[in-house]
Amino acid sequence: MASKTRQYLTYAVILILSVLVIWQFSYNQQLAKKYSKAYYKSADIQKLTGVGDLGSQHIHAHLTVLANGKKIDFAKPNYQLQHNFIHFEDSEGHTAHVHATGLALGHLFKSLGGEISLSCMKIEGKEYCSETEAAGNKLKTYVNGERIFDPANHLFKNMDRILVAYGTLSDDEIKKEIENIGKTETDE
Repeated sequence: MASKTRQYLTYAVILILSVLVIWQFSYNQQLAKKYSKAYYKSADIQKLTGVGDLGSQHIHAHLTVLANGKKIDFAKPNYQLQHNFIHFEDSEGHTAHVHATGLALGHLFKSLGGEISLSCMKIEGKEYCSETEAAGNKLKTYVNGERIFDPANHLFKNMDRILVAYGTLSDDEIKKEIENIGKTETDE
């Protein structure tokens, strides 16, 4: 009798193990299909946007954003490490870290909950637009000392020095701000 019980036990164990192997195989196939679909969707999005894979580059750009003469402090926690592809880090708010090819200034603003265009900037829940503001306020964007007119689509290059300024700054004030891009208070 003991040998028959042992035999039934062996069959039961084999049956249970077989069911587990079949279930595991089926589950892995389902996961593989999900990952495959996610990969292809990601690849399709990358094709449409031109953004490369995470880690396809690692460059830095220095950035200063002024709104009515006040610098936006990207060292604040709510601006730190907001996206894997592009971000500020280490409680430092002057250097944007860009971890994929094809990323533009507009992507950085979107990752921070804002927007930028030729004439409007939205940051910290406020909108600054050239055409809607009186008193001569203008939005101007400079990259490496040269004014650009499509800031949202400016693709980052290593060590870009970018100034986004909204307000009534004179040419001399803009020149001074450009010279100070990336410098900390102690550097000045």
